[in-house]
Order: sequence, then C-alpha cells, then structure tokens
Amino acid sequence: MSLYQLFISAFKAPQKLIFSVSKKFGKVFVYLLFLSALLSIPIGIQVNKVIKVAQRDLTTISEKIPEFTIQDNKLSAPDSEGFIQQTDNFIFTFDPKGVYQPKDVQDDLIGNAVGLALLSDQALLTVPEDHLMAGMLPKTLFSLKYEAFDTSSFNKAWITHQLGDNSQSRVIQFFAYIAAIIPMFINLLMSLFMMSLIGNIWCRMTGSPLRLSETFKIITFSATVPVVISTVLAIFQPGIDQMFIIMFLTFLIYLRVISPTIQKPKLK
Repeated sequence: MSLYQLFISAFKAPQKLIFSVSKKFGKVFVYLLFLSALLSIPIGIQVNKVIKVAQRDLTTISEKIPEFTIQDNKLSAPDSEGFIQQTDNFIFTFDPKGVYQPKDVQDDLIGNAVGLALLSDQALLTVPEDHLMAGMLPKTLFSLKYEAFDTSSFNKAWITHQLGDNSQSRVIQFFAYIAAIIPMFINLLMSLFMMSLIGNIWCRMTGSPLRLSETFKIITFSATVPVVISTVLAIFQPGIDQMFIIMFLTFLIYLRVISPTIQKPKLK
C-alpha cells in the first residue's frame, strides 16, 4: 500500500495499517515529517497572528516617524526633536539629538515589549531577558552602526515600504513554520518510539510475532487520526496537551490493528 492509501485507511479501515510493516524506514521518516507538519499547523496560525499584530504596531510607529536622512553616519531630522512611541508590543525611540544611549533604551523596556530605536549614530533592537526572541539573538541588546551598512536609501519611505511588503511577512511566516516542525518532529519521534517499546512488550506478552521495528511502523501510521484530532483541537483550544491525546488514542488504535496477530492460547 502507498503512503496515501495508508493515510486513507487510517480513517476508513484501521485494520489495514498492519500492511505498514512492509514500508521502508525512508518512507516512514517522510510520513513522520508529514505528521509533524500537521501538528505544527496551530503554531503556524499563532505565528501568523503574532506577525500581523507586530506589523500593525510597526505601521503605527512608522506613521509617527518624521522625514529623516543619514548624513555622515548620523541621523538627521531637522523637523523633530525626537520622541518615544509605545504600542502593545514595541517601544520605539527616535533620537536624532543624541540624548539617548543604548542602555537607556533597554532600561525603558516594560513587560514583554521589544525595544526599537533610531539613535543618532546607530539603529537598535533590544528585548527583555525572558522574551522569546532572546533565545534567537546573540545578545539581548543588538545595535548596528549606520556606517556598517548602505544608508543612501534608508529613510521614512524605505521603512514604510518594507512594512507594507506582505511578501516579506509571508517569508517570515514560512520560515517560522518550518522552524516549528523540527522540534515537533523530534518530540513526536521520541513519543512514538517510547510507545513502540511498550507495544513490543505487549506483543511479547500476548504471543504476537511482531518485532520492534514493525511495531514502530504500525504505531507511526496509527498516529494519523490522533494527530489530526489533536491538531483540530489545538487550533480552537491553544495550549492543550496534544502529545497526551496522540499517545492515548494511538495506542488504542495500535491494539486494534495488531489484534489479528495475537496468538490465542490453545485449549488442552
């Protein structure tokens, strides 16, 4: 049976999942990636919401930014003395006069807000130490001197254009979704392997001839419906324990699939 046929069988005729024992581990690996991608859908939806909210906040900030240029590696905005703009997720500092230092921007952070700044000689990004982004950056305060990049087109129009470019936000969403699949795959793999060990013990107790490798394959395909169910539930109820649902339902399906292989005791 093909992977597609096994997927359909998981819904229509679970007993046919016994045929998964003939699948090579390369195809089982591909199917695990597919299940991991399904499991990551709720995370992708949440990331999409976060990016949209962040884009909305950044658009609000960009509307407040006055016309500016970078001259001799210094921020120049003749019509502005500088300002600080706070939204739900960001605290933006615009300081062409050189009043603020990077540490001042960091000290202004409140709650989970991310600090952004255009200072007199550098652009700045800073996050609280317990923020999710802190683990993605080499340090919580990241600065970039204007002399380190081409600032000839760096102005209000450029910032507005970048924030209005939906293709960039889609790229970010895509890579964030791909990044979420990797830990989900590892978690799912470890959970299914642990269940396979338990399932193999059950086979030994009941006289089933299935080996550990065959048990693992059956359990992998038996996880199809539980993965779909837990994904749908997680979309509407974020925070539920998806892996518990998967492990519980998968093992029940697995027991049904292997029931024909169990040797019944002979009457003496």
